[in-house]
Amino acid sequence: MMSQGGLEQDSSGHAAQAALYGRMQRRLELLEAAVQVIRRAGSTASMDEIAAQAGITKPIVYRYFGDRAGLYQAVAERYCADLTSRFQSAVSTSGDLRVNVVTAIDAYLAFVQDDPQVHQFLLHPQHTTRPAVTFGYHVGESIADLLRRRLEAARRDTGPAGPWGHTIAGMVQGASTWWLVHPEVPRATLVERLSTLLWDGLERTTA
Repeated sequence: MMSQGGLEQDSSGHAAQAALYGRMQRRLELLEAAVQVIRRAGSTASMDEIAAQAGITKPIVYRYFGDRAGLYQAVAERYCADLTSRFQSAVSTSGDLRVNVVTAIDAYLAFVQDDPQVHQFLLHPQHTTRPAVTFGYHVGESIADLLRRRLEAARRDTGPAGPWGHTIAGMVQGASTWWLVHPEVPRATLVERLSTLLWDGLERTTA
């Protein structure tokens, strides 16, 4: 039989868990409100606009995200998780490196096509954001991981995977910005052009 003290402790534990869950849910709701504003305003989205979208005061937004850099990091983590999942799927569905590269580039450009304003927001990190938590850095790391696995399988030096991954990410991000100015170019065409540019070097060094 549980003592009165045990009941109180158990009740307190459940209350703490419920409070934590409620805070997490509220943060997700505010993050979604932020994304909606960013989709309209792009990199100029303000904390005032986000607060208005969520129907709250600005201090509450700061309470959940700390500052604008904290908001940037939250949005970056959300989209990085999605892209990382797509990149991992590219690796798991085929052992062909060219197919992996094409799928990864297409996944990135699909994100740009679906959420161009969010993409522009993520390419303009706040000055207080550490480089290691920016969207661009995470994309580079995801591609580097893909290359690292391939180099390991080929029993090659994995050292170049890091700089190669970030170079590819920078190239694709630059091309995606160009693409926003030239939307008449089909996504499949751009994917093929970028893959062709990358392929010769990757084929020689990871075979």
